[in-house]
Amino acid sequence: AIHDTINYARRALALLMTLPDSRARQEQELSLLAPLGHSLLALRGGSDEELEQLYWQTEQLSRQLGRKWELYLSQRNLWSSYSHTGRWRETREIAESLTTMAYQLQEPAMIEDACNQLALTKWLYGELEAAYADLAYPVTKPDNEGYQRFCQLSGFPPAINHIGTEASILWMLGYPDQARSRYAAGMIQARETRQGFSLAISLEFLAWIDYFLDSVAALQALADELIRLSTQYELMVFLECGLILSGWSLVRQGNSELGFARIQQGLTSMKRAGVYIEITWYLAVLAEAQLLAGYYAEALAVVDEAFAFAERIAEHFWQAELWRLRGELLWKTEHDAVAAASCYKQAIDIAHQQHAKALELRACMSLARLWQSQNMHTHAYQQLATVYAWFSEGFDTADLQAAKNLLAELAALID
Repeated sequence: AIHDTINYARRALALLMTLPDSRARQEQELSLLAPLGHSLLALRGGSDEELEQLYWQTEQLSRQLGRKWELYLSQRNLWSSYSHTGRWRETREIAESLTTMAYQLQEPAMIEDACNQLALTKWLYGELEAAYADLAYPVTKPDNEGYQRFCQLSGFPPAINHIGTEASILWMLGYPDQARSRYAAGMIQARETRQGFSLAISLEFLAWIDYFLDSVAALQALADELIRLSTQYELMVFLECGLILSGWSLVRQGNSELGFARIQQGLTSMKRAGVYIEITWYLAVLAEAQLLAGYYAEALAVVDEAFAFAERIAEHFWQAELWRLRGELLWKTEHDAVAAASCYKQAIDIAHQQHAKALELRACMSLARLWQSQNMHTHAYQQLATVYAWFSEGFDTADLQAAKNLLAELAALID
């Protein structure tokens, strides 16, 4: 379907170029450029010279014709192109420009989408509270005229990204029940949509939440559905996500051979296409799977690669977890308690600075287990009890259950 759209648009544009320049021709050209750009991005996942030229051409025509929606979406597509290739500094500038434009035009659907793109950008930078504040703009109602216009031109409703981003940030901030509530709303909306691209966006975000919550069976089902849908509609960037998360789930369930094959297939495809959005997290997923399977040296190399990407593209939202994984691996391979503790403390500091309570809890558990092995039971208990006491919800989730059990073990040892 995507190839058909691309071929049709290209043939139509070629025919249009044989006509004399006029406003009518420009209007037709603009109506073809938007779906062409959207389809190329969905197919390739990354960006290239043709895509960027197409977006700039769309922007120029939109300005000439005074078309506010097409102008906004040309910049929105450029944001997607830059973010997919990990160009976060340029992406942030565009996101701020989109927000300014949306508020100037006073279009609710446009404002909601722009605020979400700015929030997503800040989140991947590691600025969680600032990102969440940007999501305070209410979800636009479907009966809004601008909402319909946005959906028609972009191919998806703005609420889909809004709900998914909000749920992910809420989990990291330490509110898993609220994240699950938004997850449920996202699941309902995902099932109601009949458009492949919209459903793929929803499934990707929902799969993230299942990964965060360690819901292995649910994640496997969603990831496999995302693979089928992405294959059907030729949505490469979503296919890669589905492969990686399906692979992680398979490793967790003991099928390491197929699991690692899928993870590597997804990562190889991403790198080949030049897609680096969330690359540090995907590499951490691979390293975690390798840790579970006992491939410690390989996992350390992957963590180092993730740190290199974080430095190169300024993607910091998962950096605390990378430090925790490095500590786990150093303890497994070298039994270096000092180095491992240093990594855990670095993870705790970063998570605390980012207000990422979920990641701070994980790092505190790792440090507490290390101290437990050294008979430092009181220190371990006090460190973990402090962060555990902060939580007010989600006590049935895997991480908080593990923390509760570890505190009970430590308390018994202290007594």
